Amino acid sequence: MAESELPRVKLDQRSFERVITNLFGNALEAMQKTENPCLGVKISLCSDSTEHQQIQIAISDNGSGIPEDMKPMLFTSFVTSNKATGTGLGLAITKRIVTANRGSISFESVPGGTVFFIKLPAYEEGE
Repeated sequence: MAESELPRVKLDQRSFERVITNLFGNALEAMQKTENPCLGVKISLCSDSTEHQQIQIAISDNGSGIPEDMKPMLFTSFVTSNKATGTGLGLAITKRIVTANRGSISFESVPGGTVFFIKLPAYEEGE
């Protein structure tokens, strides 16, 4: 599907820039020791359980992956694997911003890579 064929989304652009910055920053940090780092972004159309159109943004990396013990609390404040410089607020803030824009965020992670999925409702006329 061409970019021009994707429906629009309605969101707070300034706050959503922070979402992208946080996720890109985390991906780049996770790939610091990766020989051939690869950051991917895919935007696609999907539907929710009520068949309303959504835009899905998938941000992937081939970094170290998220440790199993961190996965259940990943979007909780003050949870970080970067004890040296991380505050543990990035993903908690990211989730709040996505939720405030009527979206959802989830992830899949294995050693060797992580994908974050952001789903946002497509803009419908009259909103």
